[in-house]
Amino acid sequence: MSGNSLKDMLREEGAAKRFTDELRPTEETEVIQGFSFGRVGQRPQLMLTFVKCDGHHLVLPYADLRSITTNEPDKGFLMEFVGREILIEGTSLTICFRYLRDQRLAELVERNLSSVMAAEPGAPVVQKITIRKPRANNGKPAE
Repeated sequence: MSGNSLKDMLREEGAAKRFTDELRPTEETEVIQGFSFGRVGQRPQLMLTFVKCDGHHLVLPYADLRSITTNEPDKGFLMEFVGREILIEGTSLTICFRYLRDQRLAELVERNLSSVMAAEPGAPVVQKITIRKPRANNGKPAE
């Protein structure tokens, strides 16, 4: 055979090992990749964790993020994921907005009133995280 078919490549001794060694990043070349090679892959999927004051954690993959909408990124933004909308409200959130846009933020934590009052001036503070289902066609949130 010509050696171009998948079966021929798999018959070669060590072909599978060479393939996985090529995909496995070394310490010098390791980079964050938003989309891996499927659900189970060599590289981790980028995830975003939302932590509410009551301890509720919601972890969603960046791959499901459809849009981030805002008029004032410093005060908050609406994140639309597949099957959910997340409304983030707070102060000095422009840096969080930029990190989310670049898929570099791992966690958004809602602060309680006492920690909001104790925050340094100009520090990004998430005061409220609202998790809801996507809007229906009539503009009201779906129930």
